[in-house]
Amino acid sequence: MIPVSCRVKHDPENGTYGDCLRAVVASILEIEPPENVPHFFHDNPGGDEGHERLREFLKTQGLVPFMTYFSGDDSLENVLQTQQSINPDVHFALFCQSETADHVVVCCNGKVVHNPSWVQGSVTGPNSNGYWGVMVFAKC
Repeated sequence: MIPVSCRVKHDPENGTYGDCLRAVVASILEIEPPENVPHFFHDNPGGDEGHERLREFLKTQGLVPFMTYFSGDDSLENVLQTQQSINPDVHFALFCQSETADHVVVCCNGKVVHNPSWVQGSVTGPNSNGYWGVMVFAKC
């Protein structure tokens, strides 16, 4: 994993939408320069469209996203410890909430190992859909 920071600030009032998912994909897949990964949510599409863009890009890499979800009632610590127990040494994307918006970070071995945000904050809870999303990339 090569840590990549966001390239686009999340500032919807001024028409820009953060690219944390792009930064996480570039980090986990070690794609350099990170601009070779598209900004999937550049125009603030719905989640289905943004994730379809992600699937299309991953297809060019011979990969598919594999997603699973944990209840938002589970603690962050429980999600991280469960993943460490069943998938040790696997870097994964965690869809969550930061202080300001939905966010994605890189986790491995029971902890957040990379937060691509410009302003380092913390994971404050599950994604706005009420779930913790866990995504890994699988060969297709």
